[in-house]
Amino acid sequence: MKTHRRLALVALPIAIGLAAASSTPPTEKVDITPRFEKGQTLVITQAFKMDGALDNLAVTVEGTEILGDGVGFDIEGEGNATYSEEILEVRDGGISKMRIKVEEQGGNMSGELDAMGESETVDESIDSSLVGHTLEIVVDEEGEVEVTDVTEDAVEEAVEAEMNAMTTENHFEEFLPKEPVEIGAEFTLGDDWLERAREMMDTDSGEMDELPAEQAEMIRQMMDAMFDGTTIEATGTVVEVDGGLAKIEYDLAAIMSIDDLISLVAQALPPEMGGEIPQGVEASLEISLELTGTGLFDLRVGQMTELDLEGEYEVIFSGSADVEGQSAAADASMSGEMTVEATILVE
Repeated sequence: MKTHRRLALVALPIAIGLAAASSTPPTEKVDITPRFEKGQTLVITQAFKMDGALDNLAVTVEGTEILGDGVGFDIEGEGNATYSEEILEVRDGGISKMRIKVEEQGGNMSGELDAMGESETVDESIDSSLVGHTLEIVVDEEGEVEVTDVTEDAVEEAVEAEMNAMTTENHFEEFLPKEPVEIGAEFTLGDDWLERAREMMDTDSGEMDELPAEQAEMIRQMMDAMFDGTTIEATGTVVEVDGGLAKIEYDLAAIMSIDDLISLVAQALPPEMGGEIPQGVEASLEISLELTGTGLFDLRVGQMTELDLEGEYEVIFSGSADVEGQSAAADASMSGEMTVEATILVE
């Protein structure tokens, strides 16, 4: 009897533990991939702001500083866009045909340079030829995209390069996972961001096509080197679901590091600007960006309805030269802040 009692005492907590484990609900997953329907209409707004200032500048020749003190630079920029979309056809869960009216697209850049007791200001607006135009975007089964201006009584003609930059993927797809994710578990983004950027560069290459073939190829090689020198770490986490809204927290970081900036510059220089750069000249460039923020995904309509990001960036340049027995060096750094705000209204 004592033996049976001991076995029962041992078996009882094990049974209770197994029962508890079997009753524990599985980790909850949530689908935050965009959904599209034929006839659906959406209004997308985007706003971007940035500022920056020169933090440090030192130019020396033979160890003596010749430029640095008294030099200052600051810049501010902003951009805004509003698009009205009508989805005409859907294929395999994605938009295959849509019309998009560009209600607003543009921005402004202003800045001030102080050097040697003199100041120079810059104040430029960035306008788009697409404002007021309605574009029809068709994606065939091979993924080829055709953009057509279907605006009635357009005041001015839309620039083709701007038209070709328009896409059906304008719904924060790059900030959303392609599969359902666990609530509270981190998911990875950014795996294809650089490839998307390369594709966009190829799409927007209309202006380069007008350059001499050799020069256009040099610019493409320079851009490829910049992409090769860039690393991205981007993650998101669904932290809660409340009232049909999934709240996502984001952490994004990107670094572009170019150790041999001189070679890239030399590739891009047209022949009439002097040819090769002298031996003994070296330079490097590093640009870093960190952003954090939140997004709200409406599970009822299948769209990210709000996105807010903010963060800081830094640009560091370092160069040196030892040519014909004379040495020189230049170091500069610039930093600033930026914000991104966007919404989607599903009508």
